[in-house]
Parts: sequence; structure tokens; C-alpha cells
Amino acid sequence: MKRIGLFILLSIYSVFNALGYDIEVDKLQYRLNVETATVSFCGISSDYKRSYINIPCFIEYNGRNLPVVSIESNAFSSGYKSPTEVIIPNSVLEIKPGAFPYNCPLEKITIEDGDQPIITAYGYKGPLLTTGQTEGIGCFGYCTKLKEIYIGRNLDFSDYKTKEYGFTPFYRSCVKKVTFGPKVSVIQPYLFWDASSLSELYLADSIEEIGNSAFCLCPIKNSFKIPSKLTIIYSSTFSYSQFKVIDLNSDNLLEISNTAFAGNTNAEAECEEIILGKNVNKIGSYAFYKQKGVKKFTSFNPIPPVIDADQSTDFLPSNVYADAILFVPQGSAEKYKSADIWKYFWNIKEMESTGVNDVDFDAVDEISAVYDLSGSSKENSANGINIIVYKSGKIVKLLKRAN
Repeated sequence: MKRIGLFILLSIYSVFNALGYDIEVDKLQYRLNVETATVSFCGISSDYKRSYINIPCFIEYNGRNLPVVSIESNAFSSGYKSPTEVIIPNSVLEIKPGAFPYNCPLEKITIEDGDQPIITAYGYKGPLLTTGQTEGIGCFGYCTKLKEIYIGRNLDFSDYKTKEYGFTPFYRSCVKKVTFGPKVSVIQPYLFWDASSLSELYLADSIEEIGNSAFCLCPIKNSFKIPSKLTIIYSSTFSYSQFKVIDLNSDNLLEISNTAFAGNTNAEAECEEIILGKNVNKIGSYAFYKQKGVKKFTSFNPIPPVIDADQSTDFLPSNVYADAILFVPQGSAEKYKSADIWKYFWNIKEMESTGVNDVDFDAVDEISAVYDLSGSSKENSANGINIIVYKSGKIVKLLKRAN
């Protein structure tokens, strides 16, 4: 009799494990942690029909509101085909290893705005080879159909030491459009390294630091407007980008490191204009290397910034010195004409003293995207607070009232 009872218990336990979840609400599945009274999202029902997954902040179970605090491994498996979009709420504090497994069908991911960072693990932890290379995959590396992501808070992948294996969450991602929301303050080094399809990037003005090589080898084509709190642009941060305009006109920016905006000889698009703020005082070697399409270069600093370059072509291609116009503040032309590297510009002009420092170089700024406070995209702004993303990269909050 005891053996029969044990067999029944083991059978029940096996069925429970086969299900892989404890609670199902609206065809979304969760695992329960009774000690913390929280749940983790772990999958969807096989008959789930919607094209998107909107994970809630809380679920109600047995009279309690249980916060959804994490996403489990294999939560977004390739076994389902219909949902192509997921909204991750600000209650989620961690994405577990392998949450987005091989051939994940998601095309759009929204990480809602939040004050607390979200911990992101790896997609696959490959070995660190003796050559220094890795077989590892970043957290979203298996999202091979990913087109767009909205990141509403800081990402933290230090717990999993993913950088030791050479893969950050979007390392070599195929994503095409990335928007950072107003709660993001830090973008880590190598975050989107070699995301070779990334063509649109929108940065919130809240960003205080962008790590080196964060967008290296990304062919970003929209104009770049520097977040006003940045004081330095680190080495190779935007190497091989294809920004049409590089607008670095910020009073807080002091330094541009080596190869920060180094160009690509085979680029499909070329930068046409570069603008430096009045306090930029140091520029590293190869900072704008191979940016051969520049026609207008503006520096608002009356004192020529020091360029760490042995020869003119270590800063800009030769044709730019001959073809482009260098605009400088009134009374500073002679200083630029005698300063190392700057003196090679053939055409140096002083700006008119008519408030040109306040000119908006991108006067016609079209709206690129509209989001609500949860980070969900909208076709048009709705009543209430909207997050508006412009093509220049500017992001603002707009309150729309009913008529």
C-alpha cells in the first residue's frame, strides 16, 4: 500500500513538472515563489492567439496580488508562432539565462520605463576560448527576427559576468531600431557591438554615460544629437556609424576620444555635418577618421580644441580640409588658422554674431515614434502623457489634454 501511495505521489509530481508552471492567467503561465509571494513569467498556453504578449505587473491568485518579478529560462521558446511582440513591465527585475532561446520569433520588445535596473543574463554561455574569442550568445542574441526594441531603464548584466565571455545583451543583434527612454542614464560598453542591421538610434537626454564601443560597427543612419549630460564620448563608441549629422553642441561635453566617430570607407551613407560645443577642448586621434562626406564643420569653442593627431589625415580625410567650410566664433579665425591640424582647413569662416549659438541645425524635426508611459508604441499621441521620439534623436514627454 505504501508503494502504491508513493507511486501516486511521484506521478503527480511528474505531471506537475511536465506542465512547467504553477499558475495560468489569461493563457500566460507563471511559476510561484511562496516564500516571497512573487511569480515569474515562464511561458504561454499552446492555444494563445494574440500577436503580442503584455506581461502584467501583478496577477491575482487566491485573493493576493502577486508581483511578476522575473522571466524564466525558455519563456519565449520557438514552440509558438503567433506572438511577435512582448511588453516587459517595470516590476520585472531579472531575465534569466536562455529566456529567449534559439529561433525566438519576437520582432519587437518593449522594456517599460522604470527606476530599477533590469538584470539580463546570457542567451547561451559558451566557453571562453584561449584565443580570447567566445561561443557565447547575449541575452537577446537568439532573437533573429528582432526589428525594434524600446529600453525604458538601465540594463545590468554584471551578475552574470557576460562581458568576460565577450557577449553583452545585444552583442551582434539583428535589431534595426533602438529607442532609449527617459529613465535610462547609462549605456554599457559594447552593448550593441556589431549590431550590423541597426540603422535607427534614439537617445534620451537623461543619458549620462555611453561606454566605449557601445555602438561600434552599427550602420546608424539618422542624425545624432548628443544627450546634454554627457561629458565625454569614449573610444570607438560610434565607429562605423553613418550619421548624416553629428551634433555635439552641448555645454557639458569636454572630450571626444580616439576613433569615437571613425567612418567606414564602404559606407552607404556619409556624414555631411559635424558640430562641436563651446567647451570641447580635447579630441582624440582618428575621432572622425574617414568621414569623407563632411561639407560643414562648426566649432563653438573660441579656443581651438587640442587634436591628438600626428598628421591631418589622422583626424579627417584630406578632401574635407579642401572642400568643407570650418565655422568658428567671431574673433577666433586666426587662432584656428595657426592651430595644429585645424590650420589645414582651406576655408575658415567666422560666424555672424546674431545668436547663431542658439540656432537649431535641424529646424524641421519630424516625429519618428510615439509611445505611452508603459513604452508601448502608438500610431498617434493620445490624451494623457506621451513619449515623443523625433528623427533627430530628441525625446520629450508631451501632455495632451482632451478638447
